[in-house]
Amino acid sequence: MSRQLDVIAEERETKRRDQLIKAIDYSLAGALEFHGMELLGFAMKYDEYQCTLTLKVIRKRHWCVAFITSDTMMNCILAADAAARRGSLSWDIDKYHPDEV
Repeated sequence: MSRQLDVIAEERETKRRDQLIKAIDYSLAGALEFHGMELLGFAMKYDEYQCTLTLKVIRKRHWCVAFITSDTMMNCILAADAAARRGSLSWDIDKYHPDEV
């Protein structure tokens, strides 16, 4: 029985790794582009208890940022990808690039 549980856990982890690679490779950027944004880059801040992902985009000719937090880097990227596909990210004007593009 424990071998079956190990196989199920391995399959689940393999699927999550594949989703992570897909998100980083093209899914996240494609989802943002579908909603009219150009991905400029992202930054991650990681500490003991949480990870914060900052997405930087050009949206309607303005530099914008969105923040996603989670417990691990993998969960943070996967959450950002899922939210980008749904179009449910909350965008703010980037205070470090206030000018229009």
